Amino acid sequence: MNINPLIERLEREGMLAEHNPELMQQFLERAQAEDRRAGAYPKSRKTTRVQLAESVSEADLASQFVNEALKEVTDRKVALLARAGFSATVIEALKAWVDVTVDARVLQQQLRMGTERAPVIAPAADPLEPLTARELGDALGDLSEDTVRNRERQGKLFSVTRPGRKRGREYPAFQAWPEIAGDPLEQVLSPLTGQEGPALYGFFSSPNDLLANLTPIEVLAGKRTTSRALDKGAEALLAASPDERRAAAATAAQTYAGELGA
Repeated sequence: MNINPLIERLEREGMLAEHNPELMQQFLERAQAEDRRAGAYPKSRKTTRVQLAESVSEADLASQFVNEALKEVTDRKVALLARAGFSATVIEALKAWVDVTVDARVLQQQLRMGTERAPVIAPAADPLEPLTARELGDALGDLSEDTVRNRERQGKLFSVTRPGRKRGREYPAFQAWPEIAGDPLEQVLSPLTGQEGPALYGFFSSPNDLLANLTPIEVLAGKRTTSRALDKGAEALLAASPDERRAAAATAAQTYAGELGA
């Protein structure tokens, strides 16, 4: 929905002003004149409110909490106006003006919040970019650090520690790529159960003869991670179905595990 015309129209009518005594006075005078003529609440203004409400609803800009709070405040103000002698038509007109003003300000606030909202963490472009447990959890879909570490203990993820460090484990970012995360990664890790992080890192990041000199990461993702010429065998493997590529990577993992155990 394009909300710019709505904002422009409200600004022209002065509805976004923090305080506009002239507008309020004009509004009261029109409402009082209508009340003296015993006319009904103008249909055109009702239509405007309905259209605005529909627009706000479509954009999902008002929360239930805000609406309930506004209703409570409005009810108290209406009671005060009635005791002060204002007619029902004038009170309804004032309520309409307040509704439009509040809706417009909610709209502005939501637009402002939309531009300030933190971006969702996307899988890194570099497959080997080191991520903390929290960063990997965010990339996998808001998983906690404990969940990430539990999955590592279950052999579903792996991490490495930089040389000379005993703490601060890092997780290669490709484990959060949509084409690799979950079952594909777990199927390839399964034959490598018991291997340490450096050995797993070396397997996934190194070109493999059994995979037409592609890395297991490239085979699982179905794309190159570096710019280089590929032979027809590599291109055919990248173009294969996900199941075929997963099976090829799992076979390479079994062979690698056998070499490590030899």
